[in-house]
Amino acid sequence: MSPHPSPLGAPEHVSSPLSGGGPTPPQMPPSQPGPLISGDPQAMSQPSRGPSPFSPVQLHQLRAQILAYKMLARGQPLPETLQLAVQGKRTLPGMQQAPQPQPQAQQPQQQALVNYNRPSGPGPEAAVPGPSVAQPAPGQPSPILQLQQKQSRISPIQKPQGLDPVEILQEREYRLQARIAHRIQELENLPGSLPPDLRTKATVELKALRLLNFQRQLRQEVVACMRRDTTLETALNSKAYKRSKRQTLREARMTEKLEKQQKIEQERKRRQKHQEYLNSILQHAKDFKEYHRSVAGKIQKLSKAVATWHANTEREQKKETERIEKERMRRLMAEDEEGYRKLIDQKKDRRLAYLLQQTDEYVANLTNLVWEHKQAQAAKEKKKRRRRKKVSALMV
Repeated sequence: MSPHPSPLGAPEHVSSPLSGGGPTPPQMPPSQPGPLISGDPQAMSQPSRGPSPFSPVQLHQLRAQILAYKMLARGQPLPETLQLAVQGKRTLPGMQQAPQPQPQAQQPQQQALVNYNRPSGPGPEAAVPGPSVAQPAPGQPSPILQLQQKQSRISPIQKPQGLDPVEILQEREYRLQARIAHRIQELENLPGSLPPDLRTKATVELKALRLLNFQRQLRQEVVACMRRDTTLETALNSKAYKRSKRQTLREARMTEKLEKQQKIEQERKRRQKHQEYLNSILQHAKDFKEYHRSVAGKIQKLSKAVATWHANTEREQKKETERIEKERMRRLMAEDEEGYRKLIDQKKDRRLAYLLQQTDEYVANLTNLVWEHKQAQAAKEKKKRRRRKKVSALMV
């Protein structure tokens, strides 16, 4: 989205109140500056004795940092003035004028805290002389022991502040106004070569965006009128201008009668509803039984049909087997070997096929044996003939 000034006076690219470094710490009222500066004000307000490597601004910043450290050690929030003084952007007003003297019991402890925070070795801070510190009473603990006791205490942590919903709504409004203004500028700068329908839509949208503020103002006026109407006394108390009516015995009896009728009607409706519920349960039971009875009947019919089909199929197969058997016997009796073998192949009877194979082999063996026997007999007959011829020749 291009940076365009919003109608509310803030451009969109300007950083919003939420874009800073987080929520600002709570500010202390100006009427109570005393607790903010808990050190020795005289030591802070007195000028340094002798040459000092720090300027007055740096001294004020150092003292503000020491004060901030002590407040953080106690678990107290830092006011905005003290934060600015720690950063060196502002001086604390309490450092320039001496406040009222504090009780004597707290002065040694505060002076000890200030001196404890300063380094003891040689350095820039060692050149800043402090005022004379009074020695603690014999009955009181030493300042270092008091500081250790304070540091050992569990200090509550300040909860972080949440986002401000008002600032979020303002940022949202800024962005919406910037988008509306940018869209109006785009619609005003449309080229003239647009189709009529797109130009009509763009014109309607442009007029609607221009009438947005007027519509918002009209709605605000309507809401304001409604608020004025609802703030009347009659709206707050509907019985303000209404005279209370005295209840008579007749009205009480009528009310009692109506209540009794209402109870009877409620009881009748309850009984009727319960009866309808029971009837629905009974009807559901009947439907359930009827459904399962019909399912059982269908299953029985289906099983009977399957059994009938199997019986018919078996009967047909038996008839076909008997017919083929008769045809085979007929061809066997008619000595139709080829037809007999075809029937056996169609039936795929392995036993008969094996028997036929064995029969063929046996017949082939017998044929060979008969042929061999005939050959042997023919050879014998031939030999006999030769012998007879020889014998006849010798006899002659």
